[in-house]
Amino acid sequence: MTTAKTLGRVWASSPKDPVRDPGESKYSLGWVAEIPTYQVLNYLHNRIDSNILALAERGVFEWGADISYKKNALCWDETDGRIYIALVANPSKSAPPSQNLNQWTASSVQIPAS
Repeated sequence: MTTAKTLGRVWASSPKDPVRDPGESKYSLGWVAEIPTYQVLNYLHNRIDSNILALAERGVFEWGADISYKKNALCWDETDGRIYIALVANPSKSAPPSQNLNQWTASSVQIPAS
């Protein structure tokens, strides 16, 4: 079994040099025979650590308009701070769950923010 190690420690949370998003083409292509800059590597490690920390803090990922959710997927909607369950596969990406109750339903399990 894997034990989580200091999830609150985020890589490059206050770097000396700015972190740099490698861009959409690099995300779809991936690494080739190259040495990426440390700004790009800091960006990627920071992105991964920040997302893992957000999941650990909430217990569920935040809703994203760029995600194709499967039926019964869970997400947290920052609009009203509630957890929702997808009623259908690939619900609309144009509105968050709290504004799309034909395709999402509020979970019976809710975790208060405070």
